[in-house]
Amino acid sequence: MTDFLTLYSPATVANVVCGFDVLGFALEAPYDTMHLRLSEEPGITITHEDDFNLPTEPTRNVAGAALL
Repeated sequence: MTDFLTLYSPATVANVVCGFDVLGFALEAPYDTMHLRLSEEPGITITHEDDFNLPTEPTRNVAGAALL
């Protein structure tokens, strides 16, 4: 069993011309990358490597909330 997982989440474009709320597509870039790994410590720890100052508290971060 692996204890490490990397996820890539592409940006998307929605509401494409006449396909309003029906057509959409994923972009090659930009994208978010998430690295998940099992830890001996219980709970969820979030860190980020960008300048956007996103919340690192799991209940205030959409990635953490999805894991809860």
